[in-house]
Amino acid sequence: HIDARVLANLNGRSEAADDARTIHLLARYYFKQAEWLSTAQQSALLTQRARAKVGLGNEDASYARRMARREASDDGRNRQDAQFLYELKGDRINEAILESYRAATVLDRKWYKAWHSLALRHYHETQRYETAHACITEDVVENHVVPAVHGFFRAIQLSKSDTTLQDTLRLLTAWFNYSQYESVAQAVQDGFNSVSIRTWLQVIPQILARIHIKSESTRRLIRQLLVEVGKAHPHAILFSLYVAARSDHTERSQAAKDVLAKLHDVFPELVEETEVVSRELIRITLLFPEMWLEALRNASMCYYGQKDVVEMMKILRPLHKRARNPETLREYHFVQMFGSDLAAAEEHLNQYFSTDPAHRNEALVQQAWELYYVVFRRIEKLFPKPSTLALKDTAPTLLQCRDMELAVPGTYDPDREIVYIQSFDPILMVYSSKQHPRRMFIYGSDGVKYTFLLKGREDLRQDERVMQLFGLINSLLSRDTETARRSL
Repeated sequence: HIDARVLANLNGRSEAADDARTIHLLARYYFKQAEWLSTAQQSALLTQRARAKVGLGNEDASYARRMARREASDDGRNRQDAQFLYELKGDRINEAILESYRAATVLDRKWYKAWHSLALRHYHETQRYETAHACITEDVVENHVVPAVHGFFRAIQLSKSDTTLQDTLRLLTAWFNYSQYESVAQAVQDGFNSVSIRTWLQVIPQILARIHIKSESTRRLIRQLLVEVGKAHPHAILFSLYVAARSDHTERSQAAKDVLAKLHDVFPELVEETEVVSRELIRITLLFPEMWLEALRNASMCYYGQKDVVEMMKILRPLHKRARNPETLREYHFVQMFGSDLAAAEEHLNQYFSTDPAHRNEALVQQAWELYYVVFRRIEKLFPKPSTLALKDTAPTLLQCRDMELAVPGTYDPDREIVYIQSFDPILMVYSSKQHPRRMFIYGSDGVKYTFLLKGREDLRQDERVMQLFGLINSLLSRDTETARRSL
């Protein structure tokens, strides 16, 4: 049994005696002991599973028999010892492992590996308990979740810049999964000031995804964190915040708008430039003809397929509103050609919804769809898919955006000089693939031409997570001697 208080006293006496090497070796000893106990526990579990499969008559039986024969071989004794140790202590081995890791952190408080392993063990113990019982208790929260949060914060504080992502992601998982517990929220709040604000730059997508989480205390902490990150690194967060502010989810949208409002007080011009650029880039990704074709397809499925007029109207109403306020040359041209038919169709639907639900005239909806059908066919005929687009016709405001204070999207690095947007290329290329993405060039203040792909009607958050995963894998490969030597 390892008493952390005794180790702390030993630590104090050893430092007084200037015996740093002894402390260093003791910390490594307890760390190795924890690793050995973990390996022994895992070996025992594998042996038990193999024995359970012997005689089942399935394809795993041969594997189980091989495992049983290996127990009788030279290294079988080690496996039997491991099982004996596991059976002897039962659940106590889990506490012994935690005590050993805890001892290593007490003896060497600046050792990243010990803090990382201790936090990870607490994290896995929480998962193990939740898997077995389908829920967790207050005791599990106090004994494992809160220590895991403290441990991950300490590991992040001690780690190098290329090792923080895995700890930060696990920290966020523990926080968000158990945010309803006040002790967890308090542990997270206490840890905020212990790590660099840069820690959160690499997990902005995960934080924004929970900006509307149910727990009020967690929502407040998330907004506070995003404001602090925005004040220190506005270029890293503004575009993502603007996208979240346009979300169809009311609470998510409002939460992002609240953060933007606070950042506007600090960086008014920067926030306004972000809004202009984001709005115009979104406008380019989906022009009026494409928007109406897609909307009419979806609305017709709601009406003719599901007989849902209300849902149909939810799809069409925003487009009618935009058609009443054209802004670019192409939008004015579209409204001149189809505005009267669309207005007449909208009037039929307004008449339909203006009456009592029990006495609504279905013929009004049919008359609206006769007009919509004519518009749909004319759009398909008169607006072939373009191969290029000119900014002067689709987003003339971007042509006026020069020498901005806003960084080129995706280029911000806190360790490098900021690359600002100098101008936008006046011509965009349209690809012929299904969603017709646009290729755009942005000229940076460093003289480099940056290429961007604008895609509408797609949720790119999954792509963002995959790129984040690849970045984590690359950092792990670079840290391994063998893979780094082979340039993997």
